[in-house]
Amino acid sequence: WAIVLKEGEKYDKALAESWKGDMDGILFFTGLFSATVAGFIRYGYQSLSRNPSDTTNMLLTQISRQLSASAAGSEPIPPFSLPPFNAPPAMLHVNILWFLSLVLSVVCALSATLVQQWTRRYLLTTQLPSSPQRRARIRTFLFQGVLRFRLDTIANSVPLLLHASVFLFLTGLVEFLFQTDNTLAYILLACVVACAMTYVTLTLLPLFCRDCPYETPMSGPLWRCNQAIQFTFFTLSR
Repeated sequence: WAIVLKEGEKYDKALAESWKGDMDGILFFTGLFSATVAGFIRYGYQSLSRNPSDTTNMLLTQISRQLSASAAGSEPIPPFSLPPFNAPPAMLHVNILWFLSLVLSVVCALSATLVQQWTRRYLLTTQLPSSPQRRARIRTFLFQGVLRFRLDTIANSVPLLLHASVFLFLTGLVEFLFQTDNTLAYILLACVVACAMTYVTLTLLPLFCRDCPYETPMSGPLWRCNQAIQFTFFTLSR
């Protein structure tokens, strides 16, 4: 039992350190990234409502006209009414993308915190003072729960939320720049497309090269789907 417990604890420690390193990096990046997105949202959200300075200018113009008409003895000017305000559709799309990006970033940070909490609870429970036999049984029982509820899948899916958040933000940024400067927008669009193509390449490489060290959070699910399709095709062809 002591040997089994020793090997199990060694594996648990390596797994926990791996998850902790990933979650620490994610928490650090999401903190900086969320602050950046919030700054852009603060600027872009202003385009969804009427500019107060425009309203003030209209009111001052109306007052000036009324005073001029009163001094000249002409007919009074009709009552002033503000025209209806409609937010630009492009800026509405930009804000939707940026808000979705911020929400995914916050959810990613929350998920990383939960994974760290679950990992610490698992380690503390498996290392409670007891006999080696009892600790080994507790560790086996809890580890089966980790496999059953796919905690590793959840931990590996957290970076996917962050990646989706980054791409949503970049998409909104490109659309935002197209409203101001087309040249700058096309330059950024080329950079985003190049990054997206590189990301797709890194995702698909492990499917064709088993010794490839590169992967993304989507590589595992795609590999499993590929294996399932191949198995189904092989079964049906027999």
